[in-house]
Amino acid sequence: MYLEPAFHAALNVHGKYETMRFVLSLSPRNHELIDGIENGVYDLGTISPDALQAYSTYLHETVHWWQHVGSTSGLMLSLSYLAQSHSSLAFLRDALKTFGPIKPLKRWADETLIAQGPSAQPMLADANVAINNALDVEYYKQYAMAPQITARRLFDQQHFECVGHCYHIAVGQLLGMIGHEIDPEFSFIPDGKAWEDDFRRLTRSRHEGFYHGSPLRVPPVGLHAIYEGQARFIQLQFLDGTQRSQITTETWREEGYLFGIYVEAFDRFLELSGSEWPSDVRGPLVGIFLLICDLAINPTRGFPLEIEYFEDFIADVDVGVRFTLLCQSLRELPHLRA
Repeated sequence: MYLEPAFHAALNVHGKYETMRFVLSLSPRNHELIDGIENGVYDLGTISPDALQAYSTYLHETVHWWQHVGSTSGLMLSLSYLAQSHSSLAFLRDALKTFGPIKPLKRWADETLIAQGPSAQPMLADANVAINNALDVEYYKQYAMAPQITARRLFDQQHFECVGHCYHIAVGQLLGMIGHEIDPEFSFIPDGKAWEDDFRRLTRSRHEGFYHGSPLRVPPVGLHAIYEGQARFIQLQFLDGTQRSQITTETWREEGYLFGIYVEAFDRFLELSGSEWPSDVRGPLVGIFLLICDLAINPTRGFPLEIEYFEDFIADVDVGVRFTLLCQSLRELPHLRA
């Protein structure tokens, strides 16, 4: 399962992946079971069901590790924590020199602006840049992970500009941090500063998704559900391969593997593609679902490639939108299901 960053042992779950540490953890019992399996090739039935279950959990969490270090969306999500600090550090230091150690900074800045009015804006400039940098990336993370849950709440936030702005800032900060460390001349990654005129053009023309108050076209599924769906069906394919006879998807559901967040993306996949529930997890329909997940979580525009058409930026980089469009394409090409 995917969890927000935590720094404790996996005691209340079978396993977890921690995004800030790039570390997967297993429960003590699962560690014990896996440690009892020696390297080698085994016949079916020679490893206990409990050990196989433990190993499938390890595989599930390993998929989450791969998603975060081996896909562009995962790398962007994981490094966004560092990018928030990198982009705001200089402004925070200047604010600290001017006002001293004030916490929470956002509430203090809001209260100062209310008390002193617009004349306080120049004085609060450094603090506001740091606050906005952090909030824009935080809003990106919340929306990308679960847009259908967070969209309404974000829309009502005073500091939420629009979806396009959040993605623009998140990608730009990521490029700025990577460029600062390994490509200061931006010789092989895009220079996000070069995009400013195009994004301002979209804002001025009130292009949907790029101005304050713009309508939100919310995809039916987000990054969290897609990550979990991909990991769960890979886990089930492994478990299915260890059985002497094929197990139906209904049996997997009865055994508690197909519920909630673990099947949310697959349900949307079936709905959007006009497909029916498959009888087993090793069939072509599950295979194409896993392919669509892989394609969806690996956008390339902005990072690591240049943006070619700014009007399509949201559709190009939002994983939920990409997943939706790919599923709809399958409806138009039904022969790919077989």
